[in-house]
Amino acid sequence: MYQEAKIDIIFIPNVIKKVNLKILEGNKMKENDAVIKQVCSLCGGLYKGFPAISRTDNKTLICPDCGTREALGSIGISEEEQEKIIKIIHNSSKNGMGS
Repeated sequence: MYQEAKIDIIFIPNVIKKVNLKILEGNKMKENDAVIKQVCSLCGGLYKGFPAISRTDNKTLICPDCGTREALGSIGISEEEQEKIIKIIHNSSKNGMGS
């Protein structure tokens, strides 16, 4: 038995790309949504989810971690403390507390 695939790609430059895969299996159509990871314009790291807007020019899309760093840096938080805060955010997200 063969499979037929239809791919719909929504592309918004520098934002989230959503790929909708429709696969025909037998006589049933199955859908599978996938979110493609983005590359941060600032740190070059991969991320998924919604981007932050850089405070430096108010238009560059950056990863949430860089957005958090910029926000904390703007109120005088040291880089060491910023990394501790980001680690706490990541740990709380992994434990289901951040979503």
